[in-house]
Amino acid sequence: MCAHKWVATHDDIGGFALLNDSKYGHRAKNGLLSLNLLRSPTFPDKTADRGIHRFSYAFTPFAPGDLAKVVREGYRLNNPLLIADGVALERVAPVDDPAVVIETIKPAESGRGIVVRLYESLGRPTTTALRTTLGGTAQLTDLLERSIGAADLDRLEFGPFEIVTVLLEG
Repeated sequence: MCAHKWVATHDDIGGFALLNDSKYGHRAKNGLLSLNLLRSPTFPDKTADRGIHRFSYAFTPFAPGDLAKVVREGYRLNNPLLIADGVALERVAPVDDPAVVIETIKPAESGRGIVVRLYESLGRPTTTALRTTLGGTAQLTDLLERSIGAADLDRLEFGPFEIVTVLLEG
């Protein structure tokens, strides 16, 4: 089965997740989880997957119902903290619900404003607040950043796995 960043198994007592940074083929069978490290097909490219491969993987336990921890740890493995000289920044856009992931903060395609793209990661409807210091008026947009209405940052509503894009201007 295909899965990005992690695959997990759990019961009423808790669970564990297998995290990875680049290998998205998993198998869950007879109580075992496996991770495909190399596919190496011969069609359409006879030389596919040749050469040196590097990857990281990790295991993490989690409490019952805490898949949000697994999502966070998957992101940490895939986007490790980099230490560099510079100015330390405060969190610029935290959310209240740990199931909501801020996937992207970027300049708007129009050049006017900042786009914050979020999604609900656990497959359940939820409402959260987005606390941001990026300022200005907030508009909901589609994925192409076309306005679809005003955004209430105190009450952003998500359907299961829904992506929400907010444009902050001003």
